[in-house]
Amino acid sequence: MMRRRYPSRNSKYYVDPPLYDLAVGYVRMHPVWSRELAGDPDDDRKELLQKRVEIIENAACLTVSEVMRPYVMRYVRGEASIDDLIAQGMPCGRDYLIKLKQQFLQEIAKKIK
Repeated sequence: MMRRRYPSRNSKYYVDPPLYDLAVGYVRMHPVWSRELAGDPDDDRKELLQKRVEIIENAACLTVSEVMRPYVMRYVRGEASIDDLIAQGMPCGRDYLIKLKQQFLQEIAKKIK
């Protein structure tokens, strides 16, 4: 299991650890919700899924540049490690990616709180 790297209390991106974990879990459900939405859910479920997917995508648009968005999303969802992303040509370093991840998760936490 991956060890979580929580923002410190002194960080401007600080989120309480339980809420941070909830935000990570929320983002990790994005592919599942998107696949389910592509199927044929009933109207109530469809509305709920659209709202959840929209929260994640809007937070990504607000906090992460278009160039970095796929890298941050793959990293937060647990689909790729930092080393994998660097090997695939990610245009930034480890520390900047972690900063973007924390900023993105703080925005998600605000929206789902």
